[in-house]
Amino acid sequence: MKEKIGMDITPEYFISDDDPRYYNAWVKVMTKENVPRGLLCSWHVIQNWTIPGKAKIKKVDDVLKMKCGMRKILKQTNVENFVHLKENVLESLEEENERDFLNYILKYYFQSNERTVMWAHCYRRYGQ
Repeated sequence: MKEKIGMDITPEYFISDDDPRYYNAWVKVMTKENVPRGLLCSWHVIQNWTIPGKAKIKKVDDVLKMKCGMRKILKQTNVENFVHLKENVLESLEEENERDFLNYILKYYFQSNERTVMWAHCYRRYGQ
């Protein structure tokens, strides 16, 4: 594509699934400066929570609670509300003894601020 148009394409954002190969390839080929901010596709994030969630959550009733709670976290646009919702869901998972799923989301989605800002909508507002 770069050869066809004859210049670098320098988007502000690059949204993809959770495989870093696409983002890394884009940056390597398309841009040497003004590297786009990498974001995770919301649909893929939800799929990554849902599929492992069903396998990791012991109680059937907790699967629906998890899906609703995690979607609310994902789509929250206010940082303070995001933190509050996150704490409530993590606490609920702990209280329900759903440690397998809790450990999964802590390891892959809440392990660092850099990771969280890739998928949480509250960090996508106004160029944050």
